[in-house]
Amino acid sequence: MGQIWDRISKLAKTYLQDSDDTTAAERIIQSDADELKRIIDELSEPKKQTSPPPKQHQQHQRHQQTQQKQQAPPPPPRPNTNGMTSAKATEILEIPKTATIQEIKSAYKKKVMAFHPDRLMNAPLPDQKKAEQKMVEINQAYQYLQLLKGF
Repeated sequence: MGQIWDRISKLAKTYLQDSDDTTAAERIIQSDADELKRIIDELSEPKKQTSPPPKQHQQHQRHQQTQQKQQAPPPPPRPNTNGMTSAKATEILEIPKTATIQEIKSAYKKKVMAFHPDRLMNAPLPDQKKAEQKMVEINQAYQYLQLLKGF
């Protein structure tokens, strides 16, 4: 590290020799040299070993951790499956029980396109109500399969 600093200071002196104020350059170099020595001394000092915290402090930390675990918010509730089964879900979406994720998504989109309330806005009121109920079933089936397949 010292060799690098010597080279830098020589370079700075030769660069600044072109100017008339070489004492200012030497002061700058000296202050930088002092700062560099201080940093090197700090880094070369052995690290002080900290003593372990007293038992009372450790017990207090454990107590705080226990309280934090007890105060942790409960996990978010799982969607209500309303008695949905795999067989019922695949029947609603009209897919085989061994359907892939892509097939499930595709069937869901087709069903939504067919029964979405916006598409049946001009239909008679009883048909709209049936479509709304069918959309609820379709969404429940899809959510159930999402949980089941993990996508």
